[in-house]
Amino acid sequence: MPKVKKNSKSLPAINEINMMKISVFFRKNILKSILKILTMEHGGFRTYKSVKNINRLFANLDMNKYKSNPELEAYIWCISFMSKQWLDGIVSPEIAFELMKKDPNYTNVIGDIMVASLNDKNIITPPEAKAIFDMVSEYLQYGFLDTLKEEYISLLEDIDTTEPGSHKQLLDRILKISQSVLDIKYNTNMVGNKVEFSTADMDSVKDAISTTLRSLTSGTGIYKTGIRRLNTLLSPGYMDGRLYVFAGLPGSYKSGILLKSALDIRKYNPNHKPKTPGMKPCVLYITMENTFTETIERIWQMTFDDPMTNYSESEAIEMISKELGIGRIYNDAAIVKDLDSGETSLADILDKPNVDEPNIEIIIQYYPYRSINTDDLYTIINDLRDENLEVCVFVFDYIKRIEPANPIQDNERLELDRICNELKALAVIQNIPVITAHQLNRLGASAIDAAVRAGKHDVIKESGRENIGGAWSVVEVSDFLAIIGIEYKAGTDEKFCTINVLKRRRIDSSEAEFAKYTYLAHPFSPTNPFKLIDDMNLDKVLSLQSLASDIPQLTVEKTNATKRLQTIEPSDFDENY
Repeated sequence: MPKVKKNSKSLPAINEINMMKISVFFRKNILKSILKILTMEHGGFRTYKSVKNINRLFANLDMNKYKSNPELEAYIWCISFMSKQWLDGIVSPEIAFELMKKDPNYTNVIGDIMVASLNDKNIITPPEAKAIFDMVSEYLQYGFLDTLKEEYISLLEDIDTTEPGSHKQLLDRILKISQSVLDIKYNTNMVGNKVEFSTADMDSVKDAISTTLRSLTSGTGIYKTGIRRLNTLLSPGYMDGRLYVFAGLPGSYKSGILLKSALDIRKYNPNHKPKTPGMKPCVLYITMENTFTETIERIWQMTFDDPMTNYSESEAIEMISKELGIGRIYNDAAIVKDLDSGETSLADILDKPNVDEPNIEIIIQYYPYRSINTDDLYTIINDLRDENLEVCVFVFDYIKRIEPANPIQDNERLELDRICNELKALAVIQNIPVITAHQLNRLGASAIDAAVRAGKHDVIKESGRENIGGAWSVVEVSDFLAIIGIEYKAGTDEKFCTINVLKRRRIDSSEAEFAKYTYLAHPFSPTNPFKLIDDMNLDKVLSLQSLASDIPQLTVEKTNATKRLQTIEPSDFDENY
């Protein structure tokens, strides 16, 4: 057995780690800027949450790093005192300073610091304040790592690697340490990104009401597609803060509906305004399923009937630029990046600008299977913000291709559970729609295959929530869940995309009377098997309520069918519906 020192320390419990002091050292100029944020005239960016984070951080600093510098200690004390007063409702720096003078810990050094800060005519700009708030948030979430460093080094030094079997024990302990850090990271990320409505916090109430009203009345948080009855099923379109999942068998147009949604959001929402003034809104489409060239080819197929190979490069560039309304290309256009092969971006291919560009851009990125996790999505979104691109919709193909923030080895169900919850958290935290896809399980595939063999139609209705593969969380966490498939109308060669809604968390009040409709069949172009026909700008609704024939026995409802999955009598959607 490997030798372990008798005084070997055990790995701290996670709850103990979270209670440790944060071992961070601030230089004087940073402390001076933080205090200035608390003493300068309110510029609109000093929120309850930002001040609360400052107070939490400085109340939990490890002061051993500051013992040799009384001035820095005084700065920290001032910051803690002023932030506490602000949280208690005393927002006037002058009044807070008068109260500070009565505190038994008040000293002349503290007084000099406060007078200098109050008399300083310089201000902290909003970008500078945001950088400080981000730094404070990061230290709150990850500051424990400095404290753990010596603890972990000591744990590893306890192992005598000269003894037989010691390497296995060393590996086991490293894995235990790593798992603890991952758990802490997962937990602190969820806490750090918390969205809150609190009756004890008027700022949170104002933010919540303001955000909700803007979402429901401005239309900026609602994204229409080119299919009118799909918008009705979405009720009334893709909405901010919600998770949308399309489930189906392989080859059921899952990737197709995701890519079409991205293209339609760009095309049919020209009046969308970014949440941050001055930013350029964009749809972020990440595929881990189809490669760069496959994605480009599918964009072409959804746009034109003839294959791309029928045209020269210059002709193809001119055609796609005109059809997609591509104007400014670099940074502001549809961009595709293949991180595997390094192939050039669509920005390099489509280098001829065109006027009349839509307001929302498309960013398409390809990543190899399980090469990124859900935490990386925040980094990708923030990186786009650095390029002045605000992600307003996130489309992801598809759930099982990404890793959760904290992977769980050999446990697919728990991993899917985390992925779904983390995608939902992304939708809420970023306040954007997250649109993705998932697979049906084998029982669902068997039910659909049996229905096809029996000559039935509307066959996706044969599968339900119990046929969503892998994890119940897909059903539980999603705000909108639908099964999607491809089918032909009885007695014809007309091809349709069929969508059957299994879960819809929200019904738009203006369309409540249509809540019973949960199914549509929408036609593909007769000359293009990959292109759905848009009817947004047509006088006639093209979606059907059923593909079944008029033969009575084919429309008789099963006695054991649930109300949600009952077959609708065959007819076109009512134009007034």
